[in-house]
Amino acid sequence: CRVLQPSCATAYFYDRRLNRTQFLHSINLERADLDNLAAIQLWSPASGRPVPADQLVSRFGIGFEDPYLWRRNGQQVLTVFADARPGLASDELLARVKSRIEKAVNVDLAAVLDTRFAGNEDPFEGFTAATLEITPDARWPLKGLAGYSMAWGGEAEDAARANRALADSSLVWLGLMALIVLALSNSIRKTLILWLSVPPAIIGIAPALLVSGQALGFMALLGSIGLSGLLIRTAMVLSDEICQQAEGGGFDIQTIVAAAVSQLAPVLIITADTILTLLPLMNAALFAPMALSVMSGLGVASLIGLILVPVLYATLFGTRSRT
Repeated sequence: CRVLQPSCATAYFYDRRLNRTQFLHSINLERADLDNLAAIQLWSPASGRPVPADQLVSRFGIGFEDPYLWRRNGQQVLTVFADARPGLASDELLARVKSRIEKAVNVDLAAVLDTRFAGNEDPFEGFTAATLEITPDARWPLKGLAGYSMAWGGEAEDAARANRALADSSLVWLGLMALIVLALSNSIRKTLILWLSVPPAIIGIAPALLVSGQALGFMALLGSIGLSGLLIRTAMVLSDEICQQAEGGGFDIQTIVAAAVSQLAPVLIITADTILTLLPLMNAALFAPMALSVMSGLGVASLIGLILVPVLYATLFGTRSRT
């Protein structure tokens, strides 16, 4: 006999002779005593009169059960949700609680890290949020609970999945970009100069993210990769000017310096225009890391490129002085 509704339930039992469930009678729980369910009168179609419930059922069991059993990949899961307070980024919240939660549920670090710990050694000594990397298919077993494991979902799982997809495809696209630059410049040395103007962007991106408190997540990485195209374009403008002025007298130092000075204003205007265009995105929580990466990396790398590109031309093309 099972209670189906909180106030007015239908009692039923399984009739083996008819191989079906018999619904007997609706009972009002407000007038029924749950401690004396055996005395509840249920209508019996066989006898045509009410009979005590203990004549129809062998035993009564009262307990709670989950109305929904959630599954993921065919396995039962218990999902714990949490929302960050206003002004606190989800990446920052994860960095604060990740190691503490993993320690509280007692993740089996020996099995996850494939390491043996001594009997008196604390596996969680020096344990940080970066010890266990979140991946889309990461399932970490719990020590002392056979068959139980924990995993991170939500934005952390989505970011891990996006980062994996980005890492798998980024090398292909970077290689394609290198081939396009090589075809446009028609010179391995010029291609090398253009690509060497990209790494200085890290000098601007890293401090900007650190000072602003933004995490180096998927959006920041996406902005950093997209920044490479902007820096190559800026370096290509300066490279073309150097090559045009060097057509007559060669790559001497005076020609390279004059070309760099002539392109100072156009490069700074293009950089400032791009930075001002991305500035409104700083108010959007989703796009703020990407905009900050592009603005800081472009500003610093463009200024360094105005010095680096001429120096590389003077080094790789064997320049000479007119005097």
